[in-house]
Amino acid sequence: MLPAVRGADVREVSETSSRARAALMLASAPLRRALHDASFAPSPDNLQPWRFEVRDSDTFVVHGRDPRAAYGPYDLYRHAYWTSLGGLLETIRISAAAHGQTVVIERDPSRSDESPSFVGKLSPAPEGASLTDLSRAIFWRSTQRRAMNPRRLGAAEKAALETSVGSGFQVRWLESPRQRLRAAWVNYLTGKLRLTTPAANQVHQRIVDFGNENPLGRRLSADRVPAGAVGVDRATEALMRWLLPRERLLAVFNQYLAGTAVPGLELDLLPGLATGAHFLIETTGDSPPAGIDDYLAAGAAMQRFWLKATSMGLQLQPTYMPRALLAYSKDRQGSPHEPRFSSDPAGWRLERSIVNGLGNLARDVGAEPTHIIFAGRVGRGAPPDRRSLRLPLDDLLVLPEPGEARD
Repeated sequence: MLPAVRGADVREVSETSSRARAALMLASAPLRRALHDASFAPSPDNLQPWRFEVRDSDTFVVHGRDPRAAYGPYDLYRHAYWTSLGGLLETIRISAAAHGQTVVIERDPSRSDESPSFVGKLSPAPEGASLTDLSRAIFWRSTQRRAMNPRRLGAAEKAALETSVGSGFQVRWLESPRQRLRAAWVNYLTGKLRLTTPAANQVHQRIVDFGNENPLGRRLSADRVPAGAVGVDRATEALMRWLLPRERLLAVFNQYLAGTAVPGLELDLLPGLATGAHFLIETTGDSPPAGIDDYLAAGAAMQRFWLKATSMGLQLQPTYMPRALLAYSKDRQGSPHEPRFSSDPAGWRLERSIVNGLGNLARDVGAEPTHIIFAGRVGRGAPPDRRSLRLPLDDLLVLPEPGEARD
């Protein structure tokens, strides 16, 4: 959410926004379209950790905004953040190609990995427009957290998805009833850990839109996850709405009144069984992904896979957290003082169970756990009628920083 401003700050923000919008008017139609499409790239819990700067008709800058302050323990190493930036940059490439443009994007070496910037320039493509099934799916791509058709994907569907990720990546499938149950159980444990971790519940308070400011936000939210899209029934949703601000009562409810059982059933176990397949996407190199560039490439593969699924009429739900816990666990092998998701021994035991469960699942299908860059479930079904939207493009525009060089 954007910070509240008052008084003189309102005038300053208004003037800055007006100047940024004026810069957007100088942009070519393909650039405006590409930035608009890019705003619909996925980000964890709809955080949208990026802003756009227009420098001239064909030149733009994407500024990453480190979301860790808002995302609490969910992405301490920024892997999901970098992956989402990679998905956004790939969306720009796909959109530009659909409008007859090629785009060259380079990371600004003067910027830190915490707040990277990417300078891009569009130019006419010799072959003209390349409107693909991926470009048509950009707006319609969304997260389906509810049950899907449990019928397995066909060989042609899986082959198309496997091809979409490109070289350097491969897809592993978990589709037998036993594999789906095991994957659903890992997700159930993950949900239990989320719901019993105070720092995580503080994040949930911020990112779930119950429609308090705008009743429409419960179904369609521009900067959060609509409560109606979370995946629970109305009774559980009402209980969540009442309990989340009451941390002590929430802790008692979860610990002594089986408060995690019903949400776990609705959010993880039943959807995990009612799906065409669970999937793992891994890198094929000798080494696991390490730095920002590896995760940017991973984000591009993620976005192509998700858009391809959408273009085929399939629904998808990502699962970020088990992979994040795996990274925490790997780093703790070198130092017991590395950060953990949870802050108590019971939570640490859950973390270990989740990491072991994911590792066993991965190895059973020939995957290397530390090479996994994206995971989730995919299947047939109707698209969700409650979903996250995006902030208007005007609200995502910024001006160059004072003293910043312009080409």
